[in-house]
Amino acid sequence: MAVNNRSTSQKIFVIIIFVALIATVVMFSRSKKPEVAKKSISDSERQYQLGRAQISKQDFLGAQESLTKAIELEPNLKAAIELRGDVYTEMKQYDAAISDYTRALELDAKSVKLYVKRGIAYRQKRENFKAIRDLSMAIELDDTRAEAYNNRAGLYFRMQNRDGALDDFDKAIELLPTYAKAYNNRGVVHAANRDIDKASADFAKALELDPELASAYFHMAKVLRFRGEKLEAHRYLNNALRYASPEKEQALIQMAEQEIDKIKSEEENPTEKKESGEEWYKEYKGSNKK
Repeated sequence: MAVNNRSTSQKIFVIIIFVALIATVVMFSRSKKPEVAKKSISDSERQYQLGRAQISKQDFLGAQESLTKAIELEPNLKAAIELRGDVYTEMKQYDAAISDYTRALELDAKSVKLYVKRGIAYRQKRENFKAIRDLSMAIELDDTRAEAYNNRAGLYFRMQNRDGALDDFDKAIELLPTYAKAYNNRGVVHAANRDIDKASADFAKALELDPELASAYFHMAKVLRFRGEKLEAHRYLNNALRYASPEKEQALIQMAEQEIDKIKSEEENPTEKKESGEEWYKEYKGSNKK
């Protein structure tokens, strides 16, 4: 009887060991899968963070390569797709930027920020109606975004809809009273409408809010020159040249230099025919200074 009990105990022991081994194998195999997934996510996240760091160093080509690797590792990583679109925008590759923003919108169709970014990219390509469509969609989704109103206003002005432009600039300023660029841009519309006092007030407010806004110095200088305050106009033009970005505002730099040349020419030749008010306003008619 003792022999049978011993045999039974041995069988039970063997069964317990066997079950324990199976459980160990199952647990081990399950624990390995999350590690593989974790490694994959970590790789894409590392490339994404590297891309962000490269952007902060103005290494846009390097950032584009890193973000592309992140997207290859995780094709639906919206943050990387959107950021690569931003990089393409900085590199003035607007078709590629629009493609990425569109891809990101497929993953997040309610993103106000993406509609604004794609609208701005369309605007740079002068695809005005597509740009207005996107910016209007952004406003429909969130009517508190001052940036969307400001950019749509610029498009309306480009398309000769000054009333629409003023309405949107007013709304942008209402939503964000410290929005220096919106004041500056609205001043341009007032100048086109021959309302020089309102234009001057807006340029002054823009500079009060942002003392390094180069385009506001340029526009205020034109007002001052028109009023005959050439010395002060020259000072403002020098500030425009001081704060203008050589990479992004080459056109503004050239216009400021031309204005300085005009002032010098008028000072050297007092009897020379002065620029008429009609000619001055014509420069703003249908313009889209930013």
